Amino acid sequence: MDLPLPLWLLKKMLPDATFTMAPQGKTVFLTFDDGPHPDTTPQILEILDRYNAKATFFCLGKQAEKYPQLVKAILYAGHATGNHSYSHPNGWLTGRKKYIDDIEKASALVPGGLFRPPYGRITPGQYLTLKNKYRIIMWTRQFADYKKGFVPSAAAGATIAPGDILVLHDSQKTAGRTLPLLDLLLKRFEIEGFICRSLNMQQPSPAHNKGSLIQ
Repeated sequence: MDLPLPLWLLKKMLPDATFTMAPQGKTVFLTFDDGPHPDTTPQILEILDRYNAKATFFCLGKQAEKYPQLVKAILYAGHATGNHSYSHPNGWLTGRKKYIDDIEKASALVPGGLFRPPYGRITPGQYLTLKNKYRIIMWTRQFADYKKGFVPSAAAGATIAPGDILVLHDSQKTAGRTLPLLDLLLKRFEIEGFICRSLNMQQPSPAHNKGSLIQ
């Protein structure tokens, strides 16, 4: 899903959230939402390994609970994990306590101090509570690999700048579009000299929604 509100308004509403990273050379940040999944996650890991690329997997707690060995495999391969909630609730349609409880349930299953709100939808009250515990990660560009008409070859040519946080999906539903896109993006990055790194929360981010958290 695209950003639910204009970028300028979301940045104003979520002043401490991270939408892009401070450019450090030609570094970009691949992220994957909604996994892990026994069919897609191993294939994503294989493609990333082929290009020596690192990424961050924003995992659903219910998936991590089913497939804990895949969470371990992600970390063992040198990638990072983040919390994407337990059941993928829409924050705009979910009460504050219920929403926070869902995130906390996932935190026991997914290592790391990063959180990405499902759909990018989070209320001010939810945000104020969660930002005290988690680094809230949004994105610069989300590829619409969840849409049936999505064309990977066209999307792979999108404008991408150093520091961009890119979202793809780790889902059986999207695999036929996500996996080809990932391969095309990494081929392009190899040619253009981009380096893919993962996110962590070892350092505070500078102002203006730009971080310096690189692994």
